Order: sequence, then C-alpha cells, then structure tokens
Amino acid sequence: DLYSTKLAQTGEVLVCGGSRSFDLPTSLDAVEPTYLGGLVDGYAARLSADLSTVNACTYLGGSLYDQTYFIERDANDFVYVTGQSRDGFPISSGVYANPGSAHFIAKLSSDLGSFEYSTVFGDGTNTVNISPTAFLVDICENVYVSGWGGTTNAFFNPDAGFTNGLPTTADALQSTTDGSDFYFFVLSKNGISNLYSSYFGGNGSSEHVDGGTSRFDPEGVIYQAVCAGCGGSDLFPTTPGAWSESNGSTNCNLGTAKIRFDLSGVRADSDALPSINGCAPFTVDFNNVKIGRAHV
Repeated sequence: DLYSTKLAQTGEVLVCGGSRSFDLPTSLDAVEPTYLGGLVDGYAARLSADLSTVNACTYLGGSLYDQTYFIERDANDFVYVTGQSRDGFPISSGVYANPGSAHFIAKLSSDLGSFEYSTVFGDGTNTVNISPTAFLVDICENVYVSGWGGTTNAFFNPDAGFTNGLPTTADALQSTTDGSDFYFFVLSKNGISNLYSSYFGGNGSSEHVDGGTSRFDPEGVIYQAVCAGCGGSDLFPTTPGAWSESNGSTNCNLGTAKIRFDLSGVRADSDALPSINGCAPFTVDFNNVKIGRAHV
C-alpha cells in the first residue's frame, strides 16, 4: 500500500507506505535492503520524475509490525518519515525519545542509505496510540505530527490503543485526555527536543478521522477537519462566536479547527536600521516585531 507522496527538490517523487512483498526493488546501500517479515514492513522510495524508474528504495522496520504513513523533505532534500512500529525502532544518540513507544520519526539521507537521526514517541508501552493524520517539516526543520486515537480506533483495530499517557509540554493547549482525542507533537530540528505536544478534544467524546483531513502549513498552523460530537454530543471544543458552538446532529458532525503553534524558530519578523546597503564593517540593528516566542 502507498500512503503518502511528496515532490523532491529534484522533481523526483518520494513515496512511502506498508508492504508484505519480499521483492521491493531496494537499493544496495539502503538503510534496510531486505524484508524482515512479520505482519507488514514499512518502506520509502524515490522515483524518477516520470515514475519510470526506482532511483532509491528501502524497507523500514523490523520483524513484527511496521507502517510508514507520511513522507516529507526539507530544503536540502533530506527525507523525513513518520509511522508506527512495534519492533523497537532505532533511537539515535542525543535525540528526544520515549523509549519503548510505537511511533517513529526518522530523517534519512536523500539516497535513503543512512539515518541522519531516528527516534520514537508515545506512551512507552509499545502500543499504537494514534493513527497519523498530518506531517510536516517546516522551514526551520522542526517536525510536526498530528494523529488521533481511542475508542473509535480500537473498535476497528483491537491492537490499537488510547491516547492516555502521551507526553505534553508545559504550554500545551490541553494537557489531559479522556483517552479518545487528537494529539499534536512537534520535534525540534535534529530531533533534539519535544518542542510542543498537546491533546485536543472534548472530555467524553470520541473525536476521530474517518472522514475529514488535517494539514500543517510551514509557519506552524494546523487545519483540522474531523468527525466530532458523535452520539449527538456538543463536547468538541469551540471558540466564542464560532459559526456553530453546538453539534446540531443526532450523531457525528464536521468539526473544524485552526490552531497556531507559536514556536521558537518557526518565523521571525524584524525591522533593520539603517535600511540602506553598506560595506563591511557595517553595523545593522535588528528589532524583533514578532509577538510570541519566535526570535531573530
């Protein structure tokens, strides 16, 4: 199965997904050139612009269960992936991690031949907590993941878990969960720290995505369209003056949200004085005009 595509800087096409095939055309120097078995292995590949040639391909995972759900790249054409793994996905030295967890983020070389870093996040129990719904690498190489878990997910997949026990940061929008919520996670450049993590959902309702979508933009904004208020509930969080603060349905309805993550390093706005050109040595004073945690 193919789950995600992205255009590389070169015009090539990056793809990822999950496979039970033993004979994907992997590269000789791939991170993982052979299928390791189990239920399914993740994979990532780089295809020629006309899709006629596999320029690079690798399996990702171990001998149990692995899926690669999203693929991204940065301005230098490094490749990023996120997904689920119950095999103890490798954790690089010096990165933020929740060891034993079943959700991974990895940055690979452009030829898929080596890890720049890899790590895992989650509740530390090797349980699949969330189904990923959005993935982004921003202009500062911070990595964003959105996903959901809980009752609805577990109903269709007995091996899936709940959102309890996931890490949250001190500035989280919502630091508690009823076990069936959305979850946002932001990993800083080079995987060094948990820049931001939070729950989002109503206390007592099972928000999910089986219709709807999620998207990030490069300045740290997530746009969510989800199944909300199932069972006729009004518990999905709304803001004062919103178009509709109540469900209006006897079952699920469309819930939408726009959430801005005010993160250091995402964007900086400044004035420079003087604004004329000059030759070194030449002193310029920068004044930060961005409100929030961004800095020059």
